[in-house]
Amino acid sequence: MAKQLRKALKGELEPESEEETEPKGEGSIAGDSAADLGDEIYREIAAAYERLFGREPEVGEPHQTGWDVRSHDPETGRTRLIEVKGKGLPWTEDEVVELSRAQVAKAFEARMQNGSSWYLYVVERIDQESFEVLPISNPADTATKWILRGGEWRMIADEPRRIDHTSGESDSDSK
Repeated sequence: MAKQLRKALKGELEPESEEETEPKGEGSIAGDSAADLGDEIYREIAAAYERLFGREPEVGEPHQTGWDVRSHDPETGRTRLIEVKGKGLPWTEDEVVELSRAQVAKAFEARMQNGSSWYLYVVERIDQESFEVLPISNPADTATKWILRGGEWRMIADEPRRIDHTSGESDSDSK
């Protein structure tokens, strides 16, 4: 878990796994009691947050890709596309949120569109009745680099080859 958090904070990328191409549900970490709440509660909390600021949220379909809530600001005319990640506990220390390829693509796509922006809302469950919303403006605008770790990426390198510096031969030339 700590490894995933460090990667998430650094904007690190992981190669696609054959087992899973989309993150599990928003509240889907091992032992997360919030998974019992279902993802809908987190989307509803995010929508309530939007209404507090005078915006008009519309909760999307449960399995659509790229965002969970579309929220229109009648004052500015801007639209927020919001990806909601629910946590059944505070999002600190080793806690991780994952973004799927579709969500990251939508984040980058939103950078090019006038009138709309993409947000990540991490919704923490504080106790039985209260939640805290942590709105993060498009991480694609904030991340300064993407880190590829050898443990995840080395195995999918195309045509790796060892080259001898002095002779210029590769390990396959000398065999």
